Amino acid sequence: MSAALALQFAQEKEFKDRKAWLVAVPHAVSNLAKLVQEAQRWDWIATHTKELNGDKYAREEVSRQRQAARGAVRAPAFGSGRA
Repeated sequence: MSAALALQFAQEKEFKDRKAWLVAVPHAVSNLAKLVQEAQRWDWIATHTKELNGDKYAREEVSRQRQAARGAVRAPAFGSGRA
């Protein structure tokens, strides 16, 4: 199921009104947590490391690492876009 279809499905009235949910997460998706944590670490570094203000090369490297980490999170979550 695509992410867009899953969101549409979850927003239907009969599902919004339910008081109880059962959610199953495949084991492979649990590895996504590690990728999300890596992306969060780079976000923290970018916003909390004052030394980056005076170091263009370091800022660029942090930017590259943030993009790579975010891309790694998106890849397993949304697939490659191919059928």
